[in-house]
Amino acid sequence: MTNGSIPGKKKEPCTVCGCTRTHNQAGVGLDVHRITRLREWRLARGLSMAKLSYKAGLGKNTVHILENGYGNARIETIRLLAEALGIEPNDLR
Repeated sequence: MTNGSIPGKKKEPCTVCGCTRTHNQAGVGLDVHRITRLREWRLARGLSMAKLSYKAGLGKNTVHILENGYGNARIETIRLLAEALGIEPNDLR
C-alpha cells in the first residue's frame, strides 16, 4: 500500500483538520494541510496579518503565505491559528 493505510481498516478523520490522510496526530513531522478560510476568519475577527501572527506566535510571512495559498500548514500551525482566532482547527479548511 502506498498511502500507509491498513487493508480493510477504515481511515478515521484527522482530529485537527478533518482530513483522512494518515499522519502524526501530535503535529510532529512533515504532514501539511491546505487551509482555505484563514483570510475570511481573520477579517471577521477584525485582525491584521501582523496582529494575527503575533497572537498565534507565528511570523507575519507565515500568515501571508498561508492566507494567499502559497503554501500548506503543519498541524501545529493550524492549531495555533485556530486558537488565536477562537475557532476550531477544522474551521480553517
